[in-house]
Amino acid sequence: MDKENGSSQKAEDLKLKEKRKREREKNMPRKKLRKLEAAREMLEKPQQKSIKSRKNSFSRTEEMWELFQTDMKDKKSKQRGSGVGKKPQKSFKSKSRDRLKLFKNARD
Repeated sequence: MDKENGSSQKAEDLKLKEKRKREREKNMPRKKLRKLEAAREMLEKPQQKSIKSRKNSFSRTEEMWELFQTDMKDKKSKQRGSGVGKKPQKSFKSKSRDRLKLFKNARD
């Protein structure tokens, strides 16, 4: 029972404290009231920005990862198509070298 009484007492104290705070704010001059509101907004904004930036950065990193994966898949498919790992074919054979070899073999 003590815990319940203690928590209800704390709740009542908080309500009274907030009520006094609101009454003080009502009696404040406009200039001070606006400064107070601006300060509250400034305190709230960085928290909201940090939450948004975390969401944006996470989605951005996911997007970049997906792009990277698709690029790598494309590279691999292109490499497979061009015959990587096969021996290169000799497209140009020097005829003059062949003739020299034949000439030397004929002389010997």
